[in-house]
Parts: sequence; C-alpha cells; structure tokens
Amino acid sequence: MTPIRPSSPFIPPSHSPTTETSEASPTLHAAVANRDAEALARLRKDGQRANTLNAEGHSPLDVLDRMRDIDERSRSGLRMALLQSLNPTAPLAYAKPEALHGTPWGLEILQSGC
Repeated sequence: MTPIRPSSPFIPPSHSPTTETSEASPTLHAAVANRDAEALARLRKDGQRANTLNAEGHSPLDVLDRMRDIDERSRSGLRMALLQSLNPTAPLAYAKPEALHGTPWGLEILQSGC
C-alpha cells in the first residue's frame, strides 16, 4: 500500500500501537524501572510510545506511578523524559503528552468540554 504522503522525519514510526512484542529490545518500561531518563528520551526518539502496554497491561507511566522507593526529583525527571515533546521546535522542557491521547491538541479539547 502506498502512503498518501511521505512520512515526516520529525514523526518517529510507531513500532506497536498497543503492546510490546519484543523482549530482546530495550523498552520504556525497563528504562523506567532502571531510572534511566536518557534511555527513555532515546527510546522515544527511536519511535517507542509512552502509551505502550507491557504484558501486565501497564504503561510506562503506570510503572513510574507505582514506584514507591523513588525521590520526587528522579520521578519528575523520568516523567519529563516520558512526556516531553518530540517536536524539535518546542521550547526547552515543554511537556505535552501527545503520545497519551493521539493528537497534540486532543487533551485540551477534551478538558475544555467542546
């Protein structure tokens, strides 16, 4: 099937829309468990999505929220690595969870009640 328009170099390909399939490749879930914000940012740039579920049905954010032995600074850094915008023109430290709701403005539309 031929795509309607060529893919943008700014939008990474989606490897899996709902669940992770490869245990051999590094995952966002493993990076969260290892508290590795750099690996999270790298994996997201490589195309992994923050709404991907593991075998237990948990997203990387669910894994982070369930961690009890973590300080707030580390939690904040991991959350920012998961939610930071992948848009290269976005301001530094701009967090917009595009990966969680599908479109950049979907959350604002839902919250506004329109």
